[in-house]
Amino acid sequence: ADASEIISGSRRAPEWWFAQVRQLEGEILAEQGDLLGAEEAILDSLTLRKQLFGETRPTALSYMALGDVMLRQEKLTEAVTAFRQATEIIRSDDSAGSVLNFERLIPYLDSLMLLADQQPDKRDEFLNEAFLASQLRRAGVTGQTIARTAARLASSDPAIGALVRQLQESTRARDEIQLKLGVETTKDAADRNAAEEQDLQVKLEQATLQSNELEQQLQAA
Repeated sequence: ADASEIISGSRRAPEWWFAQVRQLEGEILAEQGDLLGAEEAILDSLTLRKQLFGETRPTALSYMALGDVMLRQEKLTEAVTAFRQATEIIRSDDSAGSVLNFERLIPYLDSLMLLADQQPDKRDEFLNEAFLASQLRRAGVTGQTIARTAARLASSDPAIGALVRQLQESTRARDEIQLKLGVETTKDAADRNAAEEQDLQVKLEQATLQSNELEQQLQAA
């Protein structure tokens, strides 16, 4: 059974946890190339989070993930629409600013740059939107770092692009481990594997450390 089936079959698992699992499943499926499956999983998460939390941080996170999947399918208009819905929430909810970790902002900027190339008559409009997005308050990397990096991405800086890809891969690996650990900890006591939990916890700490180190490199770039 996949993670969502395990979670939904557990009476102890709350609805918010199911939404989180579906979100992570969607991101993992996207990385594996199953974009339709990823879209379905993320839409499940988005629907449930809107019901549970309204227009707040968790919902913004699902919109950002949906935008990423739309970009991977080359549905640029749909991607930007999802990102805009996320940023509307972020602008109205100060606590939602932490959603915009660096790796989640880059697909938004990429979508806008691609649209700017495809629609020259609206190029200035899209570039202005990219600039405003780069100014959103967030945790981790400062707005100044985001703006500088976005500008370098726009000029196709290969070194920065490679570092961004490393950060994206590292973050997705961390999320996959977190998903596996979450599934293990929601099992009935008789089915839990203490050694497996410990191994996953160690791997999660290592993956988190690696992601933090890569983010620091971006700050210093």
